Amino acid sequence: VLTYNNMACLDLSWCKIGDGLTHELGQILPKLKKLRKLSIRGNRLNPLGFEAFSEGLKSNRSIKALDAGFNNCKLDGATALGNALEENNVIETIELRSCNIGANGALVLSRKLRRCNNLTTLILADNKVGRKGARDVAKNLKLTSGALIKCFGWRYDRELDVYDYEDDDL
Repeated sequence: VLTYNNMACLDLSWCKIGDGLTHELGQILPKLKKLRKLSIRGNRLNPLGFEAFSEGLKSNRSIKALDAGFNNCKLDGATALGNALEENNVIETIELRSCNIGANGALVLSRKLRRCNNLTTLILADNKVGRKGARDVAKNLKLTSGALIKCFGWRYDRELDVYDYEDDDL
């Protein structure tokens, strides 16, 4: 199925693929020249899985939207994804909700995404980035307060997500 070059959207959300199939996904992504949207949401991916499919993402120049939310990206996965998107800066929308990125992962990712001139939407809600991570993202991506609210999903005038915390508060 993945060898056909006319595929515009690939939704593998909640398929429990784990890290096992991400290597194959990374190998086939450069061949899918018309693929506009990739969703791998909720597939129990760990940093190694992010590293594997990010290799293929480097060479794919057609993907405009990536949804990799509800996986376990962490710092290493955010670094691999950031490196891939820094090289391939055609991405417009990235959703990484609930990926355990943390403040350091948010910093690394936002530094890499500075070169993504087409990026219009970044969703990092529920990633325990805290104030420091939010400041780093806002600074690196030059986000306005409205864009920050959208990025982190803040609502009801609260300063942090319900899942965010500060080291000083623990």
